[in-house]
Amino acid sequence: MNNKQKIALLIGFIFILAFAGYWQLSGGEILSKDGVWIEKEQSDLDKLLGLEPEMEFKEQFIIGLIPHTLGFTGIVVAITGILLFFLRTKKKENK
Repeated sequence: MNNKQKIALLIGFIFILAFAGYWQLSGGEILSKDGVWIEKEQSDLDKLLGLEPEMEFKEQFIIGLIPHTLGFTGIVVAITGILLFFLRTKKKENK
């Protein structure tokens, strides 16, 4: 493996780690979501009466592992593999 191949492999690895870190920081969800359920604040009287809190749907995109992170990782692996193939050097045989 020559230096250009090592650099391409390192850049691909850094991209994969960066996107996996972003996925983890954004919630680490397995599937992508287009919204989340949020509890509305209750008054003290509602808490004393033991009423269930009301839930409100908030539209918010959360990146998921399966469709987005793995797709991007697959694209990076494919591009890195193609670069490794094209950046290889042919060794000359001395006879």
